[in-house]
Amino acid sequence: PSGAPGGRAAMREETSSEELNQTLEEADAFGPAASASGFPVNRGLAYFVPLLLVGCLSGGLVFGTAPFQEAIVLHFGYSTLDAQGVVGRAFQVFVFGTAVFAPLIDCVGPRRCAFAGLVLESGCLFLISRIRSVSPLVLSAALGGMGVGGNMLYFASAHFPQLFKSEDEAVASYDGLLQGVISGVYMVSGFVFLLLGYIDFERFFVFYAVFAAAGACIAVVSFPDVPYSSRAEEPRWCESCRWKHDAQGEAASCGQGHLEPLKFVRTWLFCVCFGLTSSCANWGLTIFIGVVSGPTLESAALISWQPIIANSTFLFSPLFGSWIDAKGFVMPIISLGLWTAIFALSIGFLPLRGQWFSLLALNILQSQIYSIQFMYLQKTYSGNVFGFLMSLSCFVQSAIMPTSLLWTDSQRRSGAVCFACSGVLFCGVWALEQVRQARLGRAADVTLDPPSSEESEFSFTVCRAGVGTR
Repeated sequence: PSGAPGGRAAMREETSSEELNQTLEEADAFGPAASASGFPVNRGLAYFVPLLLVGCLSGGLVFGTAPFQEAIVLHFGYSTLDAQGVVGRAFQVFVFGTAVFAPLIDCVGPRRCAFAGLVLESGCLFLISRIRSVSPLVLSAALGGMGVGGNMLYFASAHFPQLFKSEDEAVASYDGLLQGVISGVYMVSGFVFLLLGYIDFERFFVFYAVFAAAGACIAVVSFPDVPYSSRAEEPRWCESCRWKHDAQGEAASCGQGHLEPLKFVRTWLFCVCFGLTSSCANWGLTIFIGVVSGPTLESAALISWQPIIANSTFLFSPLFGSWIDAKGFVMPIISLGLWTAIFALSIGFLPLRGQWFSLLALNILQSQIYSIQFMYLQKTYSGNVFGFLMSLSCFVQSAIMPTSLLWTDSQRRSGAVCFACSGVLFCGVWALEQVRQARLGRAADVTLDPPSSEESEFSFTVCRAGVGTR
Protein backbone atom coordinates (compact mmCIF):
# COMPACT_ATOMS: atom_id res chain seq x y z
CA PRO A 1 0.00 0.00 0.00
CA SER A 2 1.14 3.51 -0.79
CA GLY A 3 0.64 4.60 2.83
CA ALA A 4 2.71 1.82 4.38
CA PRO A 5 6.09 2.70 5.87
CA GLY A 6 8.89 2.24 3.36
CA GLY A 7 10.94 0.00 5.67
CA ARG A 8 8.05 -2.37 6.32
CA ALA A 9 7.18 -2.54 2.61
CA ALA A 10 10.80 -3.28 1.74
CA MET A 11 10.97 -6.00 4.41
CA ARG A 12 7.76 -7.59 3.13
CA GLU A 13 9.07 -7.50 -0.46
CA GLU A 14 12.37 -9.05 0.63
CA THR A 15 10.56 -11.81 2.55
CA SER A 16 8.33 -12.54 -0.44
CA SER A 17 11.39 -12.71 -2.69
CA GLU A 18 13.13 -15.12 -0.32
CA GLU A 19 10.07 -17.37 -0.20
CA LEU A 20 9.87 -17.40 -3.99
CA ASN A 21 13.57 -18.25 -4.30
CA GLN A 22 13.14 -21.05 -1.76
CA THR A 23 10.19 -22.44 -3.73
CA LEU A 24 12.17 -22.39 -6.95
CA GLU A 25 15.14 -24.03 -5.24
CA GLU A 26 12.89 -26.85 -3.99
CA ALA A 27 11.50 -27.26 -7.50
CA ASP A 28 15.06 -27.35 -8.84
CA ALA A 29 15.95 -30.08 -6.36
CA PHE A 30 13.18 -32.48 -7.37
CA GLY A 31 11.76 -31.30 -10.68
CA PRO A 32 12.82 -30.83 -14.27
CA ALA A 33 15.01 -27.89 -13.34
CA ALA A 34 17.34 -30.31 -11.56
CA SER A 35 19.59 -30.49 -14.59
CA ALA A 36 22.28 -27.86 -14.19
CA SER A 37 22.75 -27.79 -17.94
CA GLY A 38 19.16 -26.69 -18.60
CA PHE A 39 18.18 -23.12 -19.36
CA PRO A 40 14.86 -21.41 -18.52
CA VAL A 41 12.25 -20.80 -21.22
CA ASN A 42 8.97 -18.95 -21.46
CA ARG A 43 5.99 -20.97 -20.17
CA GLY A 44 4.02 -20.33 -23.31
CA LEU A 45 6.83 -21.66 -25.48
CA ALA A 46 7.31 -24.66 -23.19
CA TYR A 47 3.61 -25.46 -23.66
CA PHE A 48 3.58 -24.78 -27.42
CA VAL A 49 6.30 -27.33 -28.31
CA PRO A 50 4.46 -30.43 -26.99
CA LEU A 51 1.25 -28.97 -28.40
CA LEU A 52 2.83 -28.95 -31.86
CA LEU A 53 4.26 -32.46 -31.50
CA VAL A 54 0.95 -33.86 -30.27
CA GLY A 55 -0.90 -32.19 -33.13
CA CYS A 56 1.34 -33.89 -35.68
CA LEU A 57 2.41 -37.19 -34.14
CA SER A 58 0.00 -38.26 -31.39
CA GLY A 59 -2.02 -41.46 -31.15
CA GLY A 60 -4.88 -39.52 -32.75
CA LEU A 61 -3.43 -40.78 -36.05
CA VAL A 62 -5.37 -43.98 -35.41
CA PHE A 63 -8.66 -42.07 -35.63
CA GLY A 64 -8.11 -40.80 -39.19
CA THR A 65 -8.74 -44.26 -40.58
CA ALA A 66 -11.34 -43.59 -43.27
CA PRO A 67 -8.80 -42.32 -45.87
CA PHE A 68 -6.41 -45.09 -44.82
CA GLN A 69 -9.08 -47.76 -45.38
CA GLU A 70 -10.02 -46.21 -48.70
CA ALA A 71 -6.37 -46.15 -49.81
CA ILE A 72 -5.67 -49.82 -49.07
CA VAL A 73 -8.95 -50.83 -50.76
CA LEU A 74 -8.30 -48.82 -53.93
CA HIS A 75 -4.57 -49.48 -54.35
CA PHE A 76 -3.65 -52.72 -52.57
CA GLY A 77 -6.54 -55.11 -53.26
CA TYR A 78 -8.16 -55.15 -49.83
CA SER A 79 -11.93 -55.59 -49.63
CA THR A 80 -13.95 -53.19 -47.49
CA LEU A 81 -14.47 -55.95 -44.92
CA ASP A 82 -10.74 -56.77 -44.86
CA ALA A 83 -9.90 -53.08 -44.40
CA GLN A 84 -12.35 -52.87 -41.49
CA GLY A 85 -10.66 -55.92 -39.97
CA VAL A 86 -7.21 -54.30 -40.27
CA VAL A 87 -8.41 -51.15 -38.52
CA GLY A 88 -10.36 -53.07 -35.87
CA ARG A 89 -7.36 -55.22 -34.94
CA ALA A 90 -5.12 -52.16 -35.02
CA PHE A 91 -7.32 -50.43 -32.48
CA GLN A 92 -7.08 -53.48 -30.21
CA VAL A 93 -3.27 -53.32 -30.45
CA PHE A 94 -3.48 -49.57 -29.85
CA VAL A 95 -5.54 -49.92 -26.68
CA PHE A 96 -3.70 -52.92 -25.21
CA GLY A 97 -0.28 -51.49 -26.05
CA THR A 98 -1.21 -48.19 -24.47
CA ALA A 99 -2.24 -50.03 -21.31
CA VAL A 100 1.09 -51.89 -21.20
CA PHE A 101 3.33 -48.87 -21.80
CA ALA A 102 1.42 -46.17 -19.89
CA PRO A 103 3.12 -46.91 -16.51
CA LEU A 104 6.47 -46.20 -18.18
CA ILE A 105 6.04 -42.49 -17.58
CA ASP A 106 5.80 -43.05 -13.80
CA CYS A 107 9.18 -44.76 -13.81
CA VAL A 108 11.32 -43.06 -16.44
CA GLY A 109 9.83 -39.57 -16.67
CA PRO A 110 8.34 -37.61 -19.58
CA ARG A 111 11.53 -37.16 -21.62
CA ARG A 112 12.39 -40.81 -21.98
CA CYS A 113 8.73 -41.78 -22.43
CA ALA A 114 8.22 -39.27 -25.27
CA PHE A 115 11.51 -40.27 -26.93
CA ALA A 116 10.75 -44.00 -26.76
CA GLY A 117 7.23 -43.43 -28.06
CA LEU A 118 8.36 -41.42 -31.08
CA VAL A 119 11.07 -43.94 -31.92
CA LEU A 120 8.44 -46.70 -31.80
CA GLU A 121 6.10 -44.62 -33.94
CA SER A 122 8.81 -43.93 -36.50
CA GLY A 123 9.58 -47.65 -36.84
CA CYS A 124 5.90 -48.56 -37.25
CA LEU A 125 5.36 -45.85 -39.87
CA PHE A 126 8.27 -47.24 -41.87
CA LEU A 127 6.80 -50.75 -41.54
CA ILE A 128 3.44 -49.52 -42.89
CA SER A 129 5.26 -48.11 -45.90
CA ARG A 130 6.30 -51.70 -46.72
CA ILE A 131 2.63 -52.69 -47.15
CA ARG A 132 3.27 -54.70 -50.29
CA SER A 133 5.49 -57.13 -48.41
CA VAL A 134 3.64 -57.49 -45.08
CA SER A 135 0.55 -59.48 -44.12
CA PRO A 136 -2.69 -57.86 -42.91
CA LEU A 137 -1.87 -58.95 -39.35
CA VAL A 138 1.51 -57.22 -39.48
CA LEU A 139 -0.14 -54.16 -40.98
CA SER A 140 -2.62 -54.09 -38.08
CA ALA A 141 0.21 -54.43 -35.57
CA ALA A 142 2.16 -51.60 -37.22
CA LEU A 143 -0.88 -49.31 -37.37
CA GLY A 144 -1.67 -50.02 -33.71
CA GLY A 145 1.98 -49.60 -32.70
CA MET A 146 2.03 -46.23 -34.43
CA GLY A 147 -0.84 -45.18 -32.15
CA VAL A 148 0.87 -46.59 -29.04
CA GLY A 149 3.99 -44.54 -29.75
CA GLY A 150 1.88 -41.44 -30.31
CA ASN A 151 0.06 -42.04 -27.04
CA MET A 152 3.34 -42.27 -25.16
CA LEU A 153 4.13 -38.80 -26.51
CA TYR A 154 0.65 -37.65 -25.47
CA PHE A 155 1.03 -38.94 -21.91
CA ALA A 156 4.42 -37.29 -21.61
CA SER A 157 2.84 -34.00 -22.73
CA ALA A 158 -0.16 -34.09 -20.37
CA HIS A 159 1.63 -32.40 -17.48
CA PHE A 160 2.60 -29.23 -19.36
CA PRO A 161 -0.73 -27.47 -18.52
CA GLN A 162 0.28 -27.81 -14.86
CA LEU A 163 2.70 -24.92 -15.50
CA PHE A 164 -0.43 -22.75 -15.40
CA LYS A 165 -2.09 -24.42 -12.42
CA SER A 166 -2.56 -22.44 -9.21
CA GLU A 167 -3.29 -23.95 -5.81
CA ASP A 168 -4.31 -20.51 -4.55
CA GLU A 169 -8.10 -20.07 -4.78
CA ALA A 170 -7.59 -16.33 -5.21
CA VAL A 171 -5.73 -16.95 -8.48
CA ALA A 172 -7.56 -18.34 -11.50
CA SER A 173 -6.41 -21.83 -12.50
CA TYR A 174 -7.03 -22.70 -16.12
CA ASP A 175 -5.03 -25.90 -16.44
CA GLY A 176 -8.25 -27.71 -17.41
CA LEU A 177 -8.73 -25.35 -20.34
CA LEU A 178 -5.17 -25.92 -21.56
CA GLN A 179 -5.52 -29.68 -21.10
CA GLY A 180 -8.67 -29.43 -23.21
CA VAL A 181 -6.62 -27.72 -25.92
CA ILE A 182 -4.06 -30.56 -25.90
CA SER A 183 -6.87 -33.14 -25.95
CA GLY A 184 -8.40 -31.39 -28.95
CA VAL A 185 -5.12 -31.10 -30.80
CA TYR A 186 -4.54 -34.82 -30.14
CA MET A 187 -7.17 -35.60 -32.77
CA VAL A 188 -5.76 -33.12 -35.29
CA SER A 189 -3.06 -35.62 -36.22
CA GLY A 190 -5.80 -37.74 -37.81
CA PHE A 191 -6.01 -35.11 -40.55
CA VAL A 192 -2.67 -36.10 -42.03
CA PHE A 193 -4.14 -39.20 -43.67
CA LEU A 194 -6.09 -36.88 -45.96
CA LEU A 195 -2.80 -36.46 -47.80
CA LEU A 196 -3.04 -40.08 -48.93
CA GLY A 197 -5.36 -38.84 -51.65
CA TYR A 198 -2.58 -36.70 -53.11
CA ILE A 199 0.72 -38.45 -52.21
CA ASP A 200 1.96 -41.93 -53.02
CA PHE A 201 1.09 -44.26 -50.10
CA GLU A 202 4.54 -45.72 -49.53
CA ARG A 203 6.38 -42.42 -50.00
CA PHE A 204 4.01 -40.71 -47.56
CA PHE A 205 4.73 -43.14 -44.75
CA VAL A 206 8.51 -43.08 -45.33
CA PHE A 207 8.53 -39.28 -45.05
CA TYR A 208 6.30 -39.41 -41.99
CA ALA A 209 8.63 -41.93 -40.32
CA VAL A 210 11.51 -39.48 -40.79
CA PHE A 211 9.36 -36.69 -39.36
CA ALA A 212 8.59 -38.81 -36.25
CA ALA A 213 12.32 -39.45 -35.77
CA ALA A 214 12.94 -35.69 -35.90
CA GLY A 215 10.20 -35.26 -33.31
CA ALA A 216 12.04 -37.68 -31.02
CA CYS A 217 15.09 -35.41 -31.16
CA ILE A 218 12.96 -32.37 -30.28
CA ALA A 219 11.43 -34.24 -27.33
CA VAL A 220 14.90 -34.98 -25.94
CA VAL A 221 15.61 -31.26 -25.74
CA SER A 222 12.24 -29.86 -24.69
CA PHE A 223 10.69 -32.42 -22.32
CA PRO A 224 11.64 -32.51 -18.61
CA ASP A 225 12.89 -35.50 -16.67
CA VAL A 226 10.19 -35.15 -13.99
CA PRO A 227 6.62 -33.91 -14.65
CA TYR A 228 5.72 -30.31 -13.88
CA SER A 229 3.20 -29.94 -11.05
CA SER A 230 2.29 -26.24 -10.76
CA ARG A 231 3.13 -22.71 -11.84
CA ALA A 232 5.64 -22.57 -8.98
CA GLU A 233 8.08 -24.41 -11.27
CA GLU A 234 10.24 -22.78 -13.92
CA PRO A 235 10.24 -24.61 -17.27
CA ARG A 236 13.69 -25.49 -18.56
CA TRP A 237 15.12 -27.06 -21.68
CA CYS A 238 18.04 -29.44 -21.71
CA GLU A 239 21.30 -28.37 -23.38
CA SER A 240 23.54 -31.40 -22.98
CA CYS A 241 20.68 -33.93 -22.74
CA ARG A 242 22.33 -36.15 -20.15
CA TRP A 243 19.03 -37.92 -19.29
CA LYS A 244 19.34 -36.83 -15.67
CA HIS A 245 16.74 -38.45 -13.44
CA ASP A 246 16.62 -38.36 -9.66
CA ALA A 247 17.02 -41.95 -8.45
CA GLN A 248 15.04 -41.48 -5.23
CA GLY A 249 12.19 -39.71 -7.03
CA GLU A 250 12.15 -42.44 -9.65
CA ALA A 251 11.94 -45.20 -7.07
CA ALA A 252 9.18 -43.42 -5.19
CA SER A 253 7.10 -42.71 -8.26
CA CYS A 254 7.39 -46.30 -9.49
CA GLY A 255 5.95 -47.97 -6.45
CA GLN A 256 4.51 -45.68 -3.83
CA GLY A 257 0.76 -45.64 -3.34
CA HIS A 258 -0.22 -47.12 -6.70
CA LEU A 259 -2.86 -49.43 -5.22
CA GLU A 260 -4.55 -46.81 -3.04
CA PRO A 261 -6.87 -45.47 -5.78
CA LEU A 262 -8.25 -48.98 -6.32
CA LYS A 263 -10.09 -48.69 -2.99
CA PHE A 264 -12.45 -46.06 -4.35
CA VAL A 265 -15.65 -46.80 -6.26
CA ARG A 266 -15.19 -43.70 -8.40
CA THR A 267 -11.93 -45.14 -9.80
CA TRP A 268 -13.66 -48.19 -11.18
CA LEU A 269 -16.65 -46.24 -12.43
CA PHE A 270 -14.27 -43.91 -14.26
CA CYS A 271 -12.49 -46.85 -15.92
CA VAL A 272 -15.71 -48.60 -16.95
CA CYS A 273 -17.30 -45.43 -18.33
CA PHE A 274 -14.15 -44.52 -20.24
CA GLY A 275 -13.89 -48.02 -21.71
CA LEU A 276 -17.55 -48.13 -22.64
CA THR A 277 -17.81 -44.71 -24.25
CA SER A 278 -14.53 -45.05 -26.16
CA SER A 279 -15.63 -48.50 -27.40
CA CYS A 280 -18.81 -46.91 -28.71
CA ALA A 281 -16.79 -44.28 -30.57
CA ASN A 282 -14.48 -46.96 -32.01
CA TRP A 283 -17.45 -49.07 -33.07
CA GLY A 284 -18.87 -46.12 -34.96
CA LEU A 285 -15.52 -45.38 -36.62
CA THR A 286 -15.09 -49.02 -37.64
CA ILE A 287 -18.50 -49.44 -39.30
CA PHE A 288 -18.76 -45.91 -40.72
CA ILE A 289 -17.35 -46.82 -44.15
CA GLY A 290 -19.79 -49.72 -44.45
CA VAL A 291 -22.73 -47.56 -43.34
CA VAL A 292 -22.12 -44.77 -45.88
CA SER A 293 -20.53 -46.73 -48.74
CA GLY A 294 -22.31 -46.47 -52.06
CA PRO A 295 -22.09 -45.08 -55.58
CA THR A 296 -23.55 -41.69 -54.68
CA LEU A 297 -21.65 -38.42 -54.42
CA GLU A 298 -22.90 -38.00 -50.86
CA SER A 299 -21.26 -41.27 -49.84
CA ALA A 300 -17.93 -40.10 -51.27
CA ALA A 301 -18.31 -36.74 -49.53
CA LEU A 302 -19.00 -38.40 -46.17
CA ILE A 303 -15.88 -40.55 -46.48
CA SER A 304 -13.77 -37.53 -47.41
CA TRP A 305 -15.11 -35.36 -44.62
CA GLN A 306 -15.04 -38.04 -41.91
CA PRO A 307 -11.50 -37.32 -40.62
CA ILE A 308 -12.08 -33.57 -40.82
CA ILE A 309 -15.35 -33.46 -38.87
CA ALA A 310 -14.75 -36.34 -36.47
CA ASN A 311 -11.22 -35.25 -35.59
CA SER A 312 -11.92 -31.54 -35.11
CA THR A 313 -12.29 -32.05 -31.38
CA PHE A 314 -10.26 -28.89 -30.76
CA LEU A 315 -13.53 -27.04 -31.42
CA PHE A 316 -15.11 -28.41 -28.23
CA SER A 317 -12.37 -29.79 -25.96
CA PRO A 318 -11.25 -26.37 -24.59
CA LEU A 319 -14.87 -25.51 -23.77
CA PHE A 320 -15.22 -28.85 -22.03
CA GLY A 321 -12.06 -28.17 -20.01
CA SER A 322 -13.33 -24.75 -18.97
CA TRP A 323 -16.63 -26.33 -17.93
CA ILE A 324 -14.79 -28.74 -15.62
CA ASP A 325 -12.61 -25.93 -14.23
CA ALA A 326 -15.73 -23.95 -13.33
CA LYS A 327 -18.35 -26.55 -12.36
CA GLY A 328 -16.66 -29.86 -11.61
CA PHE A 329 -17.32 -33.28 -13.10
CA VAL A 330 -20.98 -34.14 -12.39
CA MET A 331 -22.64 -32.43 -15.35
CA PRO A 332 -19.81 -33.29 -17.81
CA ILE A 333 -20.18 -36.96 -16.85
CA ILE A 334 -23.94 -36.82 -17.50
CA SER A 335 -23.21 -35.10 -20.81
CA LEU A 336 -20.76 -37.89 -21.70
CA GLY A 337 -23.45 -40.53 -21.22
CA LEU A 338 -26.04 -38.58 -23.21
CA TRP A 339 -23.73 -37.97 -26.17
CA THR A 340 -22.76 -41.66 -26.19
CA ALA A 341 -26.42 -42.49 -26.64
CA ILE A 342 -26.94 -39.74 -29.24
CA PHE A 343 -24.01 -40.90 -31.36
CA ALA A 344 -24.88 -44.61 -31.13
CA LEU A 345 -28.52 -44.06 -32.06
CA SER A 346 -27.69 -41.65 -34.89
CA ILE A 347 -25.24 -43.97 -36.63
CA GLY A 348 -27.55 -46.92 -35.99
CA PHE A 349 -30.84 -45.49 -37.20
CA LEU A 350 -30.35 -42.37 -39.32
CA PRO A 351 -30.34 -42.61 -43.13
CA LEU A 352 -27.38 -41.69 -45.30
CA ARG A 353 -27.97 -37.95 -45.14
CA GLY A 354 -28.33 -38.12 -41.37
CA GLN A 355 -24.79 -39.48 -41.05
CA TRP A 356 -23.53 -35.89 -41.25
CA PHE A 357 -25.07 -35.45 -37.80
CA SER A 358 -23.41 -38.71 -36.70
CA LEU A 359 -20.02 -37.19 -37.53
CA LEU A 360 -20.82 -34.10 -35.49
CA ALA A 361 -21.98 -36.28 -32.57
CA LEU A 362 -18.76 -38.30 -32.85
CA ASN A 363 -16.74 -35.09 -32.67
CA ILE A 364 -18.49 -33.96 -29.49
CA LEU A 365 -18.31 -37.44 -27.96
CA GLN A 366 -14.57 -37.82 -28.56
CA SER A 367 -13.97 -34.31 -27.23
CA GLN A 368 -15.53 -35.37 -23.96
CA ILE A 369 -14.05 -38.88 -23.73
CA TYR A 370 -10.40 -37.94 -24.01
CA SER A 371 -10.67 -34.64 -22.19
CA ILE A 372 -12.35 -36.12 -19.15
CA GLN A 373 -9.93 -39.05 -19.10
CA PHE A 374 -6.92 -36.80 -18.54
CA MET A 375 -8.65 -34.12 -16.46
CA TYR A 376 -10.21 -36.60 -14.06
CA LEU A 377 -6.87 -38.29 -13.42
CA GLN A 378 -5.02 -34.99 -12.99
CA LYS A 379 -7.60 -33.29 -10.78
CA THR A 380 -8.48 -36.30 -8.63
CA TYR A 381 -5.26 -38.25 -8.07
CA SER A 382 -1.59 -37.73 -7.40
CA GLY A 383 0.73 -37.19 -10.33
CA ASN A 384 2.89 -40.16 -9.36
CA VAL A 385 0.07 -42.62 -10.14
CA PHE A 386 -0.93 -41.02 -13.46
CA GLY A 387 0.66 -43.71 -15.63
CA PHE A 388 -0.67 -46.55 -13.48
CA LEU A 389 -4.26 -45.27 -13.58
CA MET A 390 -3.99 -44.51 -17.28
CA SER A 391 -2.86 -48.10 -17.78
CA LEU A 392 -5.73 -49.40 -15.65
CA SER A 393 -8.29 -47.42 -17.65
CA CYS A 394 -6.82 -48.72 -20.90
CA PHE A 395 -6.86 -52.34 -19.69
CA VAL A 396 -10.54 -51.96 -18.82
CA GLN A 397 -11.03 -50.34 -22.22
CA SER A 398 -9.30 -53.27 -23.95
CA ALA A 399 -11.56 -55.70 -22.05
CA ILE A 400 -14.67 -53.85 -23.25
CA MET A 401 -13.41 -53.01 -26.73
CA PRO A 402 -14.14 -56.43 -28.33
CA THR A 403 -17.83 -55.58 -28.01
CA SER A 404 -17.26 -53.02 -30.77
CA LEU A 405 -16.54 -55.93 -33.14
CA LEU A 406 -19.77 -57.80 -32.34
CA TRP A 407 -21.98 -55.64 -34.54
CA THR A 408 -21.10 -54.97 -38.17
CA ASP A 409 -22.72 -52.24 -40.24
CA SER A 410 -25.55 -54.63 -41.13
CA GLN A 411 -26.29 -55.20 -37.42
CA ARG A 412 -25.74 -51.64 -36.30
CA ARG A 413 -29.21 -51.09 -34.82
CA SER A 414 -28.67 -53.75 -32.16
CA GLY A 415 -25.27 -52.31 -31.34
CA ALA A 416 -26.68 -48.78 -31.16
CA VAL A 417 -29.32 -49.77 -28.60
CA CYS A 418 -26.79 -51.65 -26.44
CA PHE A 419 -24.24 -48.82 -26.40
CA ALA A 420 -26.88 -46.14 -25.84
CA CYS A 421 -28.48 -47.88 -22.86
CA SER A 422 -25.22 -48.97 -21.21
CA GLY A 423 -23.60 -45.54 -21.72
CA VAL A 424 -26.45 -43.66 -20.05
CA LEU A 425 -26.67 -46.23 -17.24
CA PHE A 426 -23.02 -46.34 -16.21
CA CYS A 427 -22.35 -42.63 -16.64
CA GLY A 428 -25.46 -41.96 -14.59
CA VAL A 429 -24.16 -44.17 -11.78
CA TRP A 430 -20.78 -42.43 -11.93
CA ALA A 431 -22.40 -39.02 -11.72
CA LEU A 432 -24.53 -40.16 -8.76
CA GLU A 433 -21.39 -41.34 -6.98
CA GLN A 434 -19.87 -37.89 -7.48
CA VAL A 435 -23.02 -36.27 -6.09
CA ARG A 436 -23.15 -38.71 -3.15
CA GLN A 437 -19.63 -37.83 -2.13
CA ALA A 438 -20.41 -34.13 -2.31
CA ARG A 439 -23.62 -34.47 -0.27
CA LEU A 440 -21.74 -36.29 2.44
CA GLY A 441 -19.81 -33.05 2.81
CA ARG A 442 -16.51 -34.72 2.21
CA ALA A 443 -15.51 -32.33 -0.62
CA ALA A 444 -16.56 -30.52 -3.73
CA ASP A 445 -13.42 -31.81 -5.42
CA VAL A 446 -10.28 -33.49 -4.28
CA THR A 447 -6.70 -33.88 -5.25
CA LEU A 448 -5.05 -37.05 -4.04
CA ASP A 449 -1.68 -35.98 -2.63
CA PRO A 450 1.25 -38.38 -2.41
CA PRO A 451 1.99 -39.74 1.08
CA SER A 452 4.29 -37.64 3.24
CA SER A 453 6.99 -39.07 5.48
CA GLU A 454 4.66 -38.69 8.49
CA GLU A 455 1.62 -40.52 7.05
CA SER A 456 1.33 -43.76 5.15
CA GLU A 457 -2.09 -43.13 3.60
CA PHE A 458 -3.10 -40.70 0.93
CA SER A 459 -4.46 -37.35 2.06
CA PHE A 460 -7.13 -35.45 0.19
CA THR A 461 -6.91 -31.73 -0.43
CA VAL A 462 -10.23 -30.02 -1.03
CA CYS A 463 -10.55 -28.11 -4.30
CA ARG A 464 -13.43 -26.48 -6.13
CA ALA A 465 -14.60 -29.02 -8.71
CA GLY A 466 -15.49 -32.76 -8.57
CA VAL A 467 -15.73 -34.93 -5.47
CA GLY A 468 -13.66 -36.91 -3.09
CA THR A 469 -13.23 -37.99 0.51
CA ARG A 470 -10.86 -37.48 3.38
